[in-house]
Amino acid sequence: MGILIKFDKINVMNTILTEKKSDRDILRGLLIISVVIGHCSPNWISQVIYWFHMPAFFILSGELHKSVYSKEYLKRKAVNFLWPLFAYSFAIEVIWQNKILNFLKIIILGGGRYVTGVYWFLPVLFFTEILYSLLLKLKLDDKKLWLISMLLLAASSVYSYAFYRGLPNNYLEWPDIKKVPWNLDVVAFALSYYIFGHLGKKNKRVLLDKAKIIESLLSIFFIVAIICKIVTTFEYRIDVKLAIYPNFLFNLFLPVGGYCIMNQMAHLITKWQIIGRVLSDIGKNSLSIMFSHLPLISFISSHITVAWWFKVILGVFIPYILVGNLKKLISKRNHYLRTERWDGIFRLLMRL
Repeated sequence: MGILIKFDKINVMNTILTEKKSDRDILRGLLIISVVIGHCSPNWISQVIYWFHMPAFFILSGELHKSVYSKEYLKRKAVNFLWPLFAYSFAIEVIWQNKILNFLKIIILGGGRYVTGVYWFLPVLFFTEILYSLLLKLKLDDKKLWLISMLLLAASSVYSYAFYRGLPNNYLEWPDIKKVPWNLDVVAFALSYYIFGHLGKKNKRVLLDKAKIIESLLSIFFIVAIICKIVTTFEYRIDVKLAIYPNFLFNLFLPVGGYCIMNQMAHLITKWQIIGRVLSDIGKNSLSIMFSHLPLISFISSHITVAWWFKVILGVFIPYILVGNLKKLISKRNHYLRTERWDGIFRLLMRL
């Protein structure tokens, strides 16, 4: 009887862990769709999306953080982040668009404000994760980590206000001094949200009731901000790539409020199997969508005129279908290629 109870507990825990993993994949799917919407939609919708979509990715990554710094950790993260950056930039800029100079700017300078696209994201996330893993080696308590997070966010807001006002909308025309290689000047901003995510997950288990109240209040704040955006002249812009986030309080409440809403949506969607499975798969293929949707939408727009919502559908589902099927093909590789040499290549391809 005791053995049966033990097995029941194990099965329950496995179910919870599986649902939680699916929940995170669905959330990643919602966030990558929001990225595409932000690049295709009318200006007011785009601004609302920009309030939260990239900070939310850093919060989610912080939630999933597990390791402290080590040489093996550094090597693994370099492969996980820099290999897809190389592969996608080569495929898109060299093979597809024949822009070799852009490819060199991405590899040498990290893309960032030197080229169009979202190539900046992976280098920033890479440096953010490495810095946080080093920070954890100091064995600081949670209060000190929260304080560091707040100080980083405040410093980033002051930096943005001081250096990135009054610049042209086209960042390719900015002076070189504003084009920081690898977007290193936004790592502090990203790290503040990364710490939010990691500590928020830890504290949520202990303060479950309070966490729900805080999530609800932040969600309400975000909804009120959207209403003000629609019915008043309220304007606030967050653009992480361009280091535009000049107000500390809005930086604190808007991204986290948007994240809370998306998080609650992801939890609800787990109850709808078909939609949940599709969004989960989209989340697992979020890198391919992130890198390829902009050149794909640009190509479509240059040939035909379509509504912005249809661009979103194409920008999400074409990369999702193509890369998803490629991964399935790789996973079902021929028996004769199952050697140590080929296995390494297949593992790299599966990381895309």
